[in-house]
Amino acid sequence: MRFNAAILIAFLSVLANGARAETPDLFIVPERTENCLAVSPDQNDCVGIAAGACSELPTESTLEGMTTCVVLERSFWQGRMDGAYLELQKNAANSDLANSSAEGFTSLADGLAQMQSGWLAFRNAQCFSENSGIRKSLERQLFETQCLMRMDANQARYLAWLLESDT
Repeated sequence: MRFNAAILIAFLSVLANGARAETPDLFIVPERTENCLAVSPDQNDCVGIAAGACSELPTESTLEGMTTCVVLERSFWQGRMDGAYLELQKNAANSDLANSSAEGFTSLADGLAQMQSGWLAFRNAQCFSENSGIRKSLERQLFETQCLMRMDANQARYLAWLLESDT
């Protein structure tokens, strides 16, 4: 996926200048998603909630602005996914160490790495495929980024469930 340089420059500008007090909802507020996850019976309802609120801001109602909002919420889900994956890998490595001398041993850490690698390839192919018919590049970028966010959110929640099951 190509990333629009204007979006990156705007995002880096905000980071460099800091969020101004008069724009408290600038971009996304991760707490919206966290609060939703804590109370919603269907966590699917929480995916996109922060990006949606961000996109409703007057300055973010353009395709570039909406894409920026989705990219930022996606980074939230990627952080959750990466955190859960790293914790699972740590647990798997400990399990592998404790069980490596057992007959028929197969590495849990290797299996987890293969699963995540395969999932990443699947995610990328699915999101490309879902949006390959869209001709306008800005619209395609927005919809592809939304797909990536949705898939990352689902994987983050799946890995968190594995982690809860593991303990």
